[in-house]
Amino acid sequence: MTHLVLGLNNYLAGPISYLLNNIYETTNQIILSLQEARNSKAQYEVARMIQREYPNESFDYIYHLIKQGNLNELDK
Repeated sequence: MTHLVLGLNNYLAGPISYLLNNIYETTNQIILSLQEARNSKAQYEVARMIQREYPNESFDYIYHLIKQGNLNELDK
């Protein structure tokens, strides 16, 4: 009887572990995607604000600098 219980446990443990792992990975990817989307939106909004201060610079250039983290390259 113990052998049957252990065999059944081993038979069910693999699929359940696989399912739980997939749920965890999917949830983790969703959370990372949401964080990345919020970060991208924030960078876009900051670029819009900075572009008002530097009207001679293109928005695309400012946005690129923000994504790179090199805002010190802007000259007034």
